[in-house]
Amino acid sequence: MRGATARFPRRVLLTFLAGVVAVGIIGVPVERARADHTPQDSFVVFTELYGDAGVVAKQRFNDRLANGVDLHPLLSRNERSFLTVAHPPFIYFSIPGIAGVARCYPSSTDPASAKILQRFTKLIGPQVWRLGMPEFDQGGGCWAQGRPRFGHKTDPEAYAAWRSFYMNKKGLGDFLRRPAEERGYRWMSLCVFAFCPQYAYDMGSDAVLLERNIDEVSGMTPGISMIRGASVQHGDKPWGIDISTWRFWTHGPTVYRNGRLRSGWSASTFERNMYIAYMSGADFIHNEAADYTAGRTRRLNPLGRTVRGFVRFSTVQHPDRGQPFVPFALLQDHHSGFEPRFGHWMQRRYKWYWSKRYSAGDSMLSNMLSLAFPRHATWGSIVPGAPWKVLRRGGGVDVAASRAAYRRRLANGADPRPWEPMASSRWGESFDVITDHSSLPALQRYRAVVVTANGLTPTVLDRLTQYVGAGGILILNARQLPSSAQAITGLHLTGGRNLTSSAIWVPDGSTIRERRFRYSVATPVTASVLARTTTGDPIVTRNSFGAGTVYVTTPDFLADVRAKGILNVGRRLIDSIHRELAVVKVLGAPIEYLVNTDGGRTIVTLVNTNLKARAWTGTLTFPVPSGPYSVHEWTQGSPVGTSVVGGEVVIDAKVPKYGVRVYALTPG
Repeated sequence: MRGATARFPRRVLLTFLAGVVAVGIIGVPVERARADHTPQDSFVVFTELYGDAGVVAKQRFNDRLANGVDLHPLLSRNERSFLTVAHPPFIYFSIPGIAGVARCYPSSTDPASAKILQRFTKLIGPQVWRLGMPEFDQGGGCWAQGRPRFGHKTDPEAYAAWRSFYMNKKGLGDFLRRPAEERGYRWMSLCVFAFCPQYAYDMGSDAVLLERNIDEVSGMTPGISMIRGASVQHGDKPWGIDISTWRFWTHGPTVYRNGRLRSGWSASTFERNMYIAYMSGADFIHNEAADYTAGRTRRLNPLGRTVRGFVRFSTVQHPDRGQPFVPFALLQDHHSGFEPRFGHWMQRRYKWYWSKRYSAGDSMLSNMLSLAFPRHATWGSIVPGAPWKVLRRGGGVDVAASRAAYRRRLANGADPRPWEPMASSRWGESFDVITDHSSLPALQRYRAVVVTANGLTPTVLDRLTQYVGAGGILILNARQLPSSAQAITGLHLTGGRNLTSSAIWVPDGSTIRERRFRYSVATPVTASVLARTTTGDPIVTRNSFGAGTVYVTTPDFLADVRAKGILNVGRRLIDSIHRELAVVKVLGAPIEYLVNTDGGRTIVTLVNTNLKARAWTGTLTFPVPSGPYSVHEWTQGSPVGTSVVGGEVVIDAKVPKYGVRVYALTPG
C-alpha cells in the first residue's frame, strides 16, 4: 500500500524547524476506577518535540499549546530540568533496540530508558509512558520487514503469526509480558490501522494511540468506534488519537507560510478531528511534530491558533465533557484483521494488509459502518471534480503531477477544505466495534449488540444469552445461528432458502423495496414477526427472553445478493431501536454528531462535514427536564433560546461551514 509505509522519513523532514519542532497537547491522566465508564478526570494533549526541547516545551506550556510532552532520546539537561520542575504528563519516544528499526526512527533509542522512566514515574506519577511501539503495524518500512504473509492463512493463523512476529521475532514480548508494576512504568503503543488496537491491548499495552488525520489510512470515523470498543473490551484501558500532519496528496506535512497553507491539511480538519476525538472520550490526543508559529516570530499561525483554541476548550473551559453516549456495539470476529475502506486505492473489500478477501461477516460489518457513518470511505480520496487531479495518458491518476498541481493551488490561495472529505453519522457516534472475545461485563456496557461475525460458537452464544437475559437487546442474522440458538430467538430455521426483492413492515403495513436478496426460511415459535415477504416468510422477528429482546433478520447477512449494502429493512430496524434509546434527536441535513451525558446534562457536538461550503441548520429536540434548565453553546460561550413543542425542548441549531458547535442542555 502507499500509506503507512516507512513513516519516519517524513518525521525527519520535520526537523527543519530550527532543529526543534513542537506540536501537541495533553491533559494529565490520573488513576481512577473505570467500572462505571467514567472518563479520565483530566484530558491530555501531548506535544511531540525533537532536539534539545526543554526551552520549547516550557514555551508551549506557557502559550497553552500543550499540557503534556513527548520527548525523544537522548534527554538533554534542559529537558530533564523541565520534567523535574513542571511534572508534566510525559511520553518517552523510546523504541527497544532489539526491535531493529532504529534506522527508520532517528532519535528513538536509549539503553537507559527503563531507569529514566522508573525515575520519572516515581517523581511525576502514573502519567509517564514509554512509546515503545510507534506505528509498529505499518504497511511497509522497518517494522514490516520480515513480517509473515497472510494471504493463504486462516484468520486465526494470520492473527497468531502477526502477534508472534512482534512478541517473539521483534523481542517485544520481553516488555509486554511484564505488568507495569514490574516494569516500573507504563507502555504505550501507536497503531496505524484501525484493526490494530484490539491486538495491541491483547499483547499487553497499557495504552494505545490510533494514528488518524492522514489520508494514507482510514479516517477518524469509524476508527474511533474501533479503538474505543477495544478499550472497553480490555477493561477500559486508556486510549487516544495520534494526530498526523501528513497529506499524501500534497506530499508533505502541514506547513504554513505567511499565513497560507503550503502542504498538509487545513486547520479546520485538525479542529474537527480534535473535537471528535475529545468528545468521543479519548483520554489523550498526541499531536505529531509541527510548527505552530509564523516564521521566526512567536506569533501563532492558523494551525497554532486552532490548537490553542482547542486546548483552552478541552482543558480549561470544558473539561467536564460527560460520558460518550454509545448504546450500540457491533460484534465482529476477533481474528478478522478487518480494516475499513478508505482513500483512492483502498476501496477493495480486503483485509490483513489487503491480502485476504472480506468474509461474509466482514462484509456485514463494512456495510453496517457505511450505513452508520455515510461517506466514511471517502476519507483520503480525491473528491469528484477536484481541479488538481491529473490523469495519465493510459488512464489512472498521475500522482506526481496531481501533487504538484495541488501545491500550486495552495500557493495561489485556494481553500483546501472542499478537498478534505469527512464522514457524517446517521445515528451519531453511537456505535463501538468489539469482538466475540468480549466478556459479559464488556457486553453489558451497551444497550444493544449487533452481531456481524460469521457465526457463533457455543461459548459466545452462552455469553450473549446471559447478556440478553439480563436486559440486553441482541440483533442476530439467520446465517450466524446454530440450532441451539432457538431457545433465545424463538425461531425455527427450516433449512429452506428463497429469493425476493421486497418486504412488508408489519407495524404499519408499508412495503419496503429492496435490491434482490436471499433469505433463510424460518417458522416463528415464540417470536413475533416485524417484517415479512408477501408470501408470509419472516424477514425480521422479535423475541422476548428474560429481561431482554432478541431480533433475528433472515436475509443473508442483512445484505443484497451482491453483499454491497445493508437492506432497507435492516436500516428500518436499527432506526426503530435507536429511536427508543436516543436521548436527543438531531434533525436536518446529514452531519457528524456526538452525544455525551453527565447526570442530567445532555451535550451534543455538531461537526459540519459538508464539502459544499454550506452552513448547517437543523433542530435538536430533548425530553423536557422535570425542573428548570438552560442551554448554552460552548464554543462561543453563549446562551441559546429554546421552545417547547409537543412535550420536547427544541433548539434551532446552526453550524458554520466546516465548523464545530457544542450545545449543552443543563438542568437547574
